[in-house]
Amino acid sequence: MFDAIFLQVLNMSFTASFVILFVLIARLLLKRAPKVFSYSLWGVVLFRLICPFSFESILSLLPVNAKPIPEAIVYAATPEVDTGLSALNRAVNSMFPAATPNASANPMQITVFLGRTLWLLGIAILFCYSVVSLFRLKKRLKGSVHERENIYLSDALGAPFVLGFIAPKIYLPSSLKDEEKQHILLHEQTHIHRQDHIIKMLSFFVLCLHWFNPLVWAAFFLSGKDMEMACDEAVIKRLGSGIKKNYSASLLAFAAKRHAACGVPLAFGEGSAKSRIKNILRYKKPLIWVLLVLAAAVLLLSFGLLLNPLSSSLLLNAKGVNILPESLKSSIYGALAVDAQAVELSASELNDVVEFITKLSVGKTETASRAGRDVNSSSQIHLVYEGSGKDDAFYNLYFYFNSDFSLVWAYNDIKPSPVYKVKKPQEAKGFILQFFNSANEKVNSAEDGDLARYSVSKYKSGVVYESYPLDNTELVKAIVMDSLLKSTLLKGADIEALEEYYLIEQVFPQENERHEYYVYMAENSEPVVQFGKKGMCTKLSSELYYKLEERFP
Repeated sequence: MFDAIFLQVLNMSFTASFVILFVLIARLLLKRAPKVFSYSLWGVVLFRLICPFSFESILSLLPVNAKPIPEAIVYAATPEVDTGLSALNRAVNSMFPAATPNASANPMQITVFLGRTLWLLGIAILFCYSVVSLFRLKKRLKGSVHERENIYLSDALGAPFVLGFIAPKIYLPSSLKDEEKQHILLHEQTHIHRQDHIIKMLSFFVLCLHWFNPLVWAAFFLSGKDMEMACDEAVIKRLGSGIKKNYSASLLAFAAKRHAACGVPLAFGEGSAKSRIKNILRYKKPLIWVLLVLAAAVLLLSFGLLLNPLSSSLLLNAKGVNILPESLKSSIYGALAVDAQAVELSASELNDVVEFITKLSVGKTETASRAGRDVNSSSQIHLVYEGSGKDDAFYNLYFYFNSDFSLVWAYNDIKPSPVYKVKKPQEAKGFILQFFNSANEKVNSAEDGDLARYSVSKYKSGVVYESYPLDNTELVKAIVMDSLLKSTLLKGADIEALEEYYLIEQVFPQENERHEYYVYMAENSEPVVQFGKKGMCTKLSSELYYKLEERFP
């Protein structure tokens, strides 16, 4: 359980890091704007560091995968992360140790265990430091005097602060002058009214969880700085610009004094006086239209950072897959191959396969940018479409899968695409194998009554010369299967113009299907099998061709 939580925290911290970078850039652009806008953006960071869930949308501004580290990485034979950035994936994945066969523990299990232990140790140290600091602070506050309501005065304090969660108390130095007390008290009351004491404690809790991330530390301190300046602006807005000078003097009076609540999550006091004074002195209430524009910009930015990027895309839309949907939909021939088996697709099956490829969902980031030929490609979909040029050429499209259908890459006869992860490999595998189950029922049905019927005839000059009396179908089956196993297709010939050829007819009465295979010697003196009168052809084994000739002496 702790491993899963640890990996989830790593995922959230990774995603939040990019959100923090966005907020830091936005913070620079909003330098002259009211601090309430930059302060509100830190709420998105807080959400990202706490909540492991969000909605996926094309409107997301994040360039990375929201869950780069899968839980299964601990037990994976080849551990991999998918950050959404190919260069980062290759750099990180190359450092992971591969699984050791028959070992009592996977190397990644040991790595995650050590990381988890160090993470928990860091949390424990921060928690203990916080508890000790709080205990020491409360010890100093024993002599404080209750003035009124939730306000306390103490001679031991050098700076004011708020302490507490459900019923927060305001602690002020006894040495405060009346005017200073009015300003500082209003500032602390504004904090409480805006629930800043709760946000501060929650931020510290998040810091404890993500202590290993330096960007989270930066976010913790900068958000606290923006919180103080936003509160200052709220006080100036309420009391008027005329108090800027005196208010700044009040802050300056505490600048050189020790921070009483340092390191205590349930207590926070005043931040950097220098930056706060500069912000107060240059603060001017902006025009309404400026506020509206800033509010809209911050709202849109927050919305884009809250949403997760799409974790998948269609294969045809993936980078490097140079295949147009129009080419796919104009396919005139299709065949499937898995290991040593192959099947030819009927017209309806071809449409189903085209639709399958069109809707195939893959990961957005390639797992390998090298040529797909280097990857296990035990299964393939082979499609042929006719070009629209004057030469009426035929073009091949190939889609290759590895043995478990978890990876796919495409080849358009020119350049192979990168390799992508299939989002639902089991569904893809089931879809492809169903055609082989159907084909096996047809082709191998001789033992069960032979659903397929075969006939073969020899033609000369377009006229039947002789028919082959089929006492068995082994030869024609071998010819059909040999042709289907070939992945290279050639342009077929004009059957009616051939001087001599053989016609093999394969009929499935129960399925109402009929296939024609034309066997002939091509112009280069190599035997071929053509699928239909106007179809493509593949090379045929010379041995099978000569056996067929022997049947027609």
